[in-house]
Amino acid sequence: GGSGFGRTAEILKPLCAQTAKWRDGKMLNHISDKALKDWVAGLS
Repeated sequence: GGSGFGRTAEILKPLCAQTAKWRDGKMLNHISDKALKDWVAGLS
């Protein structure tokens, strides 16, 4: 759940290398160590 990041990616993309791979964000407030590790593992 929760809301997205609005225009954040749109604003940041011009500041990054064109080869950067963009992924959907996720709020990580109060996330457990295991949940964070699982989320990171799923990025690749």
